[in-house]
Amino acid sequence: MTSRWMRIRYEWTVLKSPNLGLVPLALLLLGLTHGVLELASRWDRHFIENMESFFPLAIALTTVPLGIIDREAGVLEHEMTLPLAAITGWRLAILWTVLWAEILIGVAILDKLWGPVPFWAGVFAALGPALWLSALGLWATLIFPRVAFGYLVILALPVTDLILRVLGAFNAIPGLQLIDLFAYRWNIPAVPWPWVKTVMGVVGLVGLTMAIRWRRRWVERAFL
Repeated sequence: MTSRWMRIRYEWTVLKSPNLGLVPLALLLLGLTHGVLELASRWDRHFIENMESFFPLAIALTTVPLGIIDREAGVLEHEMTLPLAAITGWRLAILWTVLWAEILIGVAILDKLWGPVPFWAGVFAALGPALWLSALGLWATLIFPRVAFGYLVILALPVTDLILRVLGAFNAIPGLQLIDLFAYRWNIPAVPWPWVKTVMGVVGLVGLTMAIRWRRRWVERAFL
């Protein structure tokens, strides 16, 4: 019993992060945007747009720390004795379950408060970019073993997306629309936004899976 409790405490120390507050913050922004600042009369108008804007960033920034291992107090040595791919997969599954439970419950409450919205369309619009950003951020953290690189990639991608849009690149370059983070907000008729979200979700899921499988190799290269 003591050993199991110690294991639970250890996993909590691995998963806990100040970034866990980002999803509640995104929910607060969503509620303020549509409840207070938009007076609920247009609550359904921008719901999907803000779902795809707020939550992928919050989820990805919370996911990235899973790619790094604390080198203090023998943690690295302990981690390397574990089946790292399986453990990382379970941690990611637990973390995402908690995050998405917060999102679903929070959005359901807002839906009851401010009126009906395209609930599942909003969730779908957020899921693909969340997988995509999380995968790229996790890979950046593994390749350059600093969590700051993962954060930098995640924050740089939306900025790059906006720059490409201003330059007209999404309209001019075929296929580039498939990595458009804001495909619903600024939909391009040639590529329907559900296709974009689906492609991003599939590629992101594959990227996360491969990062988890190869995590031990990158950790050994960086630290051992």
